[in-house]
Amino acid sequence: MENRSAQHHKDRLIEAIKEELVSIVTGELSDPRVGLLTVQEIAIAPGGKSARIYVSPEGGEREQKECVAALNDAVGFIRHR
Repeated sequence: MENRSAQHHKDRLIEAIKEELVSIVTGELSDPRVGLLTVQEIAIAPGGKSARIYVSPEGGEREQKECVAALNDAVGFIRHR
């Protein structure tokens, strides 16, 4: 039983992170290099203290690299929101 509730908690946490990330990227992040992107996966560390987020930017190779660079530049901003 506890496994099921722990998995449910993890799933809710992943959904909350995804929603918050979308809110930050679309509303608060004003870097023009960030274009359309898809959240591919969110991997949460055991204990839920950290997460690794995998995204797939839209566009050509150059736009994708710029988008990833912009997101990496904004990691501190995103992390503290």
